Order: sequence, then structure tokens, then C-alpha cells
Amino acid sequence: MVSCSEGGRAYKLLKKREDSAMAAEAEKVNIENETKKRRFNSIDGRFGLASTAEQLEEEFKKQTVGLVSAEEFRAKRLAIDEMIQAQQQAGK
Repeated sequence: MVSCSEGGRAYKLLKKREDSAMAAEAEKVNIENETKKRRFNSIDGRFGLASTAEQLEEEFKKQTVGLVSAEEFRAKRLAIDEMIQAQQQAGK
């Protein structure tokens, strides 16, 4: 037969174990998030956009996401191509 004091003690230990498990899970998620941040920062540092042309291409992609008319797309593409050519000629 379990006495009342042992039941209370068991309940306290169970709650303590649950709290520890929740804290460990929260810390695990925090560590995973920090690892992802570091991993992507190091990848961007090694393989970041090296040239202005690549940066302009990325900007073009961002501007043309979604519904854009064919005329707007052509105009933006032409403007980006001209900027890339100007950068390449200036670099020579």
C-alpha cells in the first residue's frame, strides 16, 4: 500500500521530470536553430553573390515574382541586361 506522502513525492518527481524534458526539448530546438543560422551564414560567405551581374540577376528575379505582364517582364529584362553590359564594359 502506498502512503499519501509517497504519492505526493512521486507526483513532485513526475512534474520535475516533465519540466526537465520540456526544458531539454526547448534547448534542443534552440541549438538546431543556431546551427542552421551558422550553416547558412557560412555557405553564403563561401558561395555568396560574387559579381554585380549575379546580384542584378537576383534582384530581377525578386522583382518579377508573381503576376507580371509580358511587357513589364521584357522591359525589366532589357534594363537588367543593359546594366550587366555596362558593368562588364566598365570592368574591362
